[in-house]
Amino acid sequence: MSSRYKPVPVNNAIVLAKEDLGISQTVEHDPYLRVMADQALRSIHSEDKYGQFSGLFEIFSGKVCLPDGFDSLLAFAFTDEDGCPIDGYDESLKGRVRINYGNTFTWNILPNDGGIMVFNCPEDIPSDFVKLFWHGRNVDNNGFTLMLEQEERAVAAYLCYKFSRRYPKEYQQGIIQDYKREWTQQKAFLRGNATLNNYKQNKNKIHAIWDAYVTYKSLM
Repeated sequence: MSSRYKPVPVNNAIVLAKEDLGISQTVEHDPYLRVMADQALRSIHSEDKYGQFSGLFEIFSGKVCLPDGFDSLLAFAFTDEDGCPIDGYDESLKGRVRINYGNTFTWNILPNDGGIMVFNCPEDIPSDFVKLFWHGRNVDNNGFTLMLEQEERAVAAYLCYKFSRRYPKEYQQGIIQDYKREWTQQKAFLRGNATLNNYKQNKNKIHAIWDAYVTYKSLM
């Protein structure tokens, strides 16, 4: 996507949607709206704002609070409080596959409170710290998920659509359909824009490969 669009916190879209929905003075729906905002960004296929990250986390009662922007777990390794892996860690693995500690340390990823990793047998965990490697959205210094300015309108429309469907007695059917139409149009525009920019970014590579092929053929 074009660099003229600067990254902004996803909370911008949440504030915009809450104003439109008439719930700007409430906070009880914010966790739901944050989950739906990340869902919207995944649907847009805005892969250029994703990356791979790692970080050290403390384990409380067998649970780890996942970072903002978390999408999927790539690997984990138990460590000491300084992040040094405990016995059983294979340095050659580079943290990109899960370390095999046996069947004891099974886990689940839950969406509660922004995302929690839960170990099923916390009493057997060999450390109070774990290093996670994950795929997720880029975040700012305050840990808020980032999106591009041009994605704000689409995400806000998605939030309005999902929320109004969740509480259909509070919104007229025509308004709900307007939200759906706006989301559909914005999503199509952003996906098309992303495809065009991916082509522009790879165009020089394509031309270089073609030029190399032509040169090779002329020497045969």
